[in-house]
Amino acid sequence: MEVKNIPIPSVATIKVSKEGKAAVFDTTVIHVTDDKYIYVMPIRQNNKLVNFRGEGMFREIKIQFAPFEMYVWKNISITKFIEDGRVFLRIKTTTPGVRSNTWKDRAAKRESEKEAQLL
Repeated sequence: MEVKNIPIPSVATIKVSKEGKAAVFDTTVIHVTDDKYIYVMPIRQNNKLVNFRGEGMFREIKIQFAPFEMYVWKNISITKFIEDGRVFLRIKTTTPGVRSNTWKDRAAKRESEKEAQLL
């Protein structure tokens, strides 16, 4: 799938992994350009902008095109982008998106969150 075919807005999930550990973050695609840049809303935790820089990290984004239709772009780069005083994340891709399912660790995370809420 090509970047230019991503519907705007779209639900997206960014996954960052390093040395067997992974973190998954939800966001929204708001714009695409040049068939290689995906612009998404910034991700915050504890009122701080999440930083995706670092050595040895593997980054990927999964975008939902329709219910049960998702595509993933792997080995992406993520940078902070500021325009008109607003902050976004700019994701650069180098390969086409590939059809995908949900991340298994994402489902596990949601289950553990539900369990924690029940306690």
